[in-house]
Amino acid sequence: MRVYLLIVLICACAGYYFYQQWQTQPKNIIKPSTEKSEPDYKASGLSIKLFNKTGVPSVELKAQSMAYYQKKAVAEFEQTEYNLYNNNAEIDWQLHAQKSVLHNNNALELSHQVTLSSNATTHWLTNLSTEQLNVDITNKTIETITPINLHGERFNLTGKGISANLNQNKFEIKDEIKAVIIPN
Repeated sequence: MRVYLLIVLICACAGYYFYQQWQTQPKNIIKPSTEKSEPDYKASGLSIKLFNKTGVPSVELKAQSMAYYQKKAVAEFEQTEYNLYNNNAEIDWQLHAQKSVLHNNNALELSHQVTLSSNATTHWLTNLSTEQLNVDITNKTIETITPINLHGERFNLTGKGISANLNQNKFEIKDEIKAVIIPN
């Protein structure tokens, strides 16, 4: 019986000793980097025009400056203008923003004084303004959850959030809709 008590006592002492050693060791805590990585490429006075398979312009980009991060496949732009073309090579829609971020060459995030303007006389909407807008350049769809202002020839609308298909000229305001309609 004494042998068992001696073994238990030795195990308890050894366990206590190793526990103390484990608690006093410094922990290797990995902290996320708060530093912004340097871009792989920089450009200023940028102007790019993309064409579809048949040679018709589809998107044109103009920006005061650009920073491209190759690992993330992200391009950041300042003072941007995007022109979206229709199938007749005419500019249908213009997007302006103070800042924008392009992900994987088709997902665009516009921010700070964002405007969408129509150049077509057949569109009922002439201007949309908001502080943030997500654009799928390939499908020409837009979406936001931020407050918006829409203006047409005889109306003004405000609301919160919108989703739209610019090809089909269909817009859905999500919430808090207020309208002012100007009669003839």
